[in-house]
Amino acid sequence: MTSRAAAVAAVAAALAAAGAAVPALFPPATPPPIRARLDLNSASARDLDLLPGVGPKTAARIVADRAANGPFRHPAEVRRVKGVTRRAAERIARFTEAR
Repeated sequence: MTSRAAAVAAVAAALAAAGAAVPALFPPATPPPIRARLDLNSASARDLDLLPGVGPKTAARIVADRAANGPFRHPAEVRRVKGVTRRAAERIARFTEAR
């Protein structure tokens, strides 16, 4: 191999290594923010589980409370559900509505 061919091979290897590092340098874009609000009175537990700070147990409690006590009149009423703190209710209210 000539020195010129060795240099070209070295540059090609360096470019390949740099190309492999590009995804690590530029993380994937974050998903767009949620624009639509979720209806507390018709959402399933699976839908509610997607809300920030709501896990599967809390989502199931929200659905069970809605079935036992009737629909929510305002998103802040989610506070009546056992285990939902004031702070969690405020967070949930930002992404929901009660129709």
